[in-house]
Amino acid sequence: MRIILFLTIALLSFQVSGRNLRLILDHNSFYSPENGHYLEVYMQFLASSVHYADVEGKKQGEVAISLILSQEDKIFDFDKYSLKTTPLGDTLFEDFYSIRRFSVLPGAYQLELSVVDKNNTDDTLTFMQDIVVEDQSENLGFSDIGLIETLSKSNGNTEFTKNGMEIIPRLSTYFPVESEKLIFYCELYNTNLLGDSARFVLRYFIADKNTRKVVDQYMGIKRLSPASVIPLLYSFNIDKLESGEYYLGLELLDDEGIVIRQKQLFFDRFNPIITDIYGDVNETILDPIFMKEVPGDSLFYYLESLIPISTRIEEQNIIEVLKKQDTTVAQKYFQSYWKKTAQLKPTEEWLKYKSLINTVEKEYGTSLMPGFRTDRGRVFLKYGPPNAVVSRPNESNEYPYEIWQYYKLQQFSNKRFVFYNPTRVGNEYVLLHSDMPGELYNSRWQQELRTRGNTVNTRSRTNDEDIMEGGQRW
Repeated sequence: MRIILFLTIALLSFQVSGRNLRLILDHNSFYSPENGHYLEVYMQFLASSVHYADVEGKKQGEVAISLILSQEDKIFDFDKYSLKTTPLGDTLFEDFYSIRRFSVLPGAYQLELSVVDKNNTDDTLTFMQDIVVEDQSENLGFSDIGLIETLSKSNGNTEFTKNGMEIIPRLSTYFPVESEKLIFYCELYNTNLLGDSARFVLRYFIADKNTRKVVDQYMGIKRLSPASVIPLLYSFNIDKLESGEYYLGLELLDDEGIVIRQKQLFFDRFNPIITDIYGDVNETILDPIFMKEVPGDSLFYYLESLIPISTRIEEQNIIEVLKKQDTTVAQKYFQSYWKKTAQLKPTEEWLKYKSLINTVEKEYGTSLMPGFRTDRGRVFLKYGPPNAVVSRPNESNEYPYEIWQYYKLQQFSNKRFVFYNPTRVGNEYVLLHSDMPGELYNSRWQQELRTRGNTVNTRSRTNDEDIMEGGQRW
């Protein structure tokens, strides 16, 4: 499974001039009959997070990058290099990218990334990720799907060149309202195994993640001829695609319309110009049996409590409903939320979640913050109770802290969340570090547990207005 990671380092809030070195990391694997399997590792550095130095009257940033690819604790390949931004004479900095390719064999690998901002060496990132390269040499199938930010004809052979095109990857699977096109690249392998006279077609489409139905006008069909490798480069105009969760689907069909192979890539779309949540809510008829379990004086409290288990689009909708402060609209939205979330037993599932809300309120709520807004409460609601907890409330040389461990979390194993109390007051623990994709990653968490006398940035989420939930981030 392809994972997109958002990496960040937590800085103390008193470092006003400091930046948080941030990048988006992704990878895809491909196959070439001439050169074998290869892995592409992509990095997009957020320009505003890098320190800049004066170079001949212009501003320029530079990062040192180390990539180590290991297999069974032995180094398989590595690359160390520096990456400079384009020198600029003003402050309009643009994100900058890097691609590195590694020749690999099918199998499991571990990728280790280290990045240092050369203009501020205190700003560093380190991360390790497991990667599996599937054998495509003799199998009929698709490569990974890669989204594309910009596409143009190549004037030379650079690291961004593929099949004669200059391709800048898109590493976020979130498409805001400003995005009008979805462009993607993929490769289809070994259709020649079907025979030179085989007849088959490629169907590519956008489908609703929940209903699995293809969205109207978002489907293309292409008849293809057998070959060892077929490059697939297509696009959709998504300016009228409503807000929601979707997946980009690729299907290889035989002459009888039977699906032989398929590939999917999930993404989020936010398009408030098209979406009218109030129009949908107004059609909802309130069920008295369901609404009996939602106390009127706690309606907005329980509505906000849905945010930890909601998608980014749902979160935006909830915020809009909360702003409106219309009881009827809130009731209808709340009911429609659970009707969509648990179609068969919405009332029963809501009551289960309500019990969890009461638990986190009792365990983690404070005089200033309800339990579901706290970091521990949010993690508990989103991922469930941890399998093991290490609690250290009275260490002499460290802030009070807790480490939560999950043996199995979604498709991941042995994930940890580190919470600490930097104020040493009451029950106000905040998230300091986690190795779960999508959560705050802090390579210096052990050192920061021992930091004293500093004002600490207690913002736990790494949500960035430009880097949203469609991929998973660090």
